Amino acid sequence: MKKNIIPDSSKILSTFENKYATPMQMPPMYMRPPQGGMPMQPQQPMQPMQPVPPQNGVPQRISPVMGPNYIQGYLQQFIGQYIRIDFLVGTGTFIDRDGILTQVGIDFIELREVQTGNILVGDMYSVKFVTVYTSAPGVPYMGASGVSHTED
Repeated sequence: MKKNIIPDSSKILSTFENKYATPMQMPPMYMRPPQGGMPMQPQQPMQPMQPVPPQNGVPQRISPVMGPNYIQGYLQQFIGQYIRIDFLVGTGTFIDRDGILTQVGIDFIELREVQTGNILVGDMYSVKFVTVYTSAPGVPYMGASGVSHTED
């Protein structure tokens, strides 16, 4: 004869409710003195509870990943610049995309393609290399000395 090894769920639920249930909080009731012979009646507070908006002087918390020590935060300084991103797809396939960097999130990167104006969103965790162009692609970079830095 087999024993039923599945516990009775009603016992589990009642144990959970007894152990973890918290008493329901009720708004305070206020008593007013009787007016003109009327008996005392409980009254609800007159002002409804409203959420307190955040203070303007308190800075909002920023995810540590968006700091300059992580690639997401570091890339934010290049928003508006022309870049090329190399994505690793699968185990050995690289795909590169280029465009104007428009946004960097915790787990995504957004480019506007120059040729079409389309918005491209990529997975930040697939990014392997980012090239930030100091001048338009194909145009030799003229350093501070004004000398072309291309190889002859």
